[in-house]
Amino acid sequence: MESLLFYLLLGYLVGSISPGYFFGRIIKGIDIRKFGNNNTGATNTYHIVGPVYGITAGLFDFLKSLAVYLVALKYFGLDPNLAILPGLVSVAGHNWPFYLEFRGGKGTASLGGLMLAVIIYNQSWLSLLFIVASSSYILKISKNLEGIWSWRKTLKLSALILPYGFIEISSKSFLSITAILLLFFAILDVARFTSRKFSNWYITHRTIAKEKEIRRLSGYTLFLLSTLVLFAFFPKDIALVSLVFFILADLIGPIGGKLIFKKEITHDKTWGGALSIFLICIIAGTFMRSLFSISISWDTILVGSLAVTFLDQLSFILDDNILVPIGTATILRLLFA
Repeated sequence: MESLLFYLLLGYLVGSISPGYFFGRIIKGIDIRKFGNNNTGATNTYHIVGPVYGITAGLFDFLKSLAVYLVALKYFGLDPNLAILPGLVSVAGHNWPFYLEFRGGKGTASLGGLMLAVIIYNQSWLSLLFIVASSSYILKISKNLEGIWSWRKTLKLSALILPYGFIEISSKSFLSITAILLLFFAILDVARFTSRKFSNWYITHRTIAKEKEIRRLSGYTLFLLSTLVLFAFFPKDIALVSLVFFILADLIGPIGGKLIFKKEITHDKTWGGALSIFLICIIAGTFMRSLFSISISWDTILVGSLAVTFLDQLSFILDDNILVPIGTATILRLLFA
């Protein structure tokens, strides 16, 4: 216990080192917490002190939590899951440094560094939970992403239970569950097509509906149809990779497209979105190799990531709920049959 407290204290002290604050004092002679977004983070340092100092601060903030995790793991011999604690305390030190009246940054870069370390060294269910929680926090505090998350996306994220259940619990049961859900949403579509009142109510709820669904099957129906096809006609590893990668790509692509490399490729699809999709698929594949009982090759993960990234750019041709998962599975089946 005493050793763990020492590691936590060390993590906090390392995390509390705030280069953005010191750059403000040394270069500008100011407290940058009184300007811009009122914190010591890299973004504020970039705008208030200068680009070079902002980038340097961001890199330092990113690396300090990563370094704390690696030291706890490699030199102090902590369990990979337990080593997350000093890393998190390092992020807390960044956010609430004791010598700055507990007013520091927001922890985005520091969390990013810790997440990278965990992804590389710890593919457990606990680390996955940590990554999901950290990502949710980053999304919540990012002003650039206001309005980009909705109940529709939450429902899509919850759909990850389908491939998990199909692989790990009962293939027949989750095939039946998928078929029942498909029937339910198909009936809702029929109700929309036959009742103008119900259709108008559905479309006005933008958090769960899309304007383009007024005269066509909903995304829910098409997604569940694709899921049923994957479960019924493709090998388990291919079905799992194709479905999980598509779900994550559909959620992460718009976020990446709004944050980085905003140059358009095709029809509102950007380079930032494409890069984000490829990276999230590689990360997901890394976890899937450790967490699922079936064998998934690196070739399948790499080709699946490339296929999802490419096919997502073509969703103006055919709805992505059909094109991306089934197209990816078809490519994988042809290459690895």
